[in-house]
Amino acid sequence: IWQCNQKYKNAHRCSTPHLTEQSIKKAFVKAFNSKIENREEILQVLEYALLTLTDTSKIETKIISLEADLRYAAERVQAWVKENTHCQLQATEYEAEYIKRTNAYTKLSEDIENLEKEKAIRLSKKKELESALYILKNADTLIEEFDEALFFATVETITVNHDRSIVFNFKDGTSVEEKTA
Repeated sequence: IWQCNQKYKNAHRCSTPHLTEQSIKKAFVKAFNSKIENREEILQVLEYALLTLTDTSKIETKIISLEADLRYAAERVQAWVKENTHCQLQATEYEAEYIKRTNAYTKLSEDIENLEKEKAIRLSKKKELESALYILKNADTLIEEFDEALFFATVETITVNHDRSIVFNFKDGTSVEEKTA
């Protein structure tokens, strides 16, 4: 028996019904088969998503540009420190300019880190979409029974509604709703 993760957490208990594993498995078979029936349409959507949502070329170009800016910012900090050793600038003037230059360096570093994270997310999504494409391209017949490996390879999340229907959110971004008994 499966139930909501939040069922007993608060004073107001979750009222979604619990389901048997067998009913979830049956619903998955129906949901997956409905994807196969619409396979050509879904394949087109997936291939388009693969090209557009997982493209990292603009991110990579921006990272290269920011890395050049970062090197320049590092040189500016070093030059300021070096200038202070030769000229003995006023402490407040030196400190203010040093903070300004190091803040610019830090901001560029953070921007690069955020772009690297976005790139990693897109590459991860690309693997998921490629996996979904492979599965759908090779699944030319309807499945007759539950396949655990197929389930874990294709399903992102499941939502159980109050009417006992189940929404399967697949890793390819599509969703299929199935009614249970």
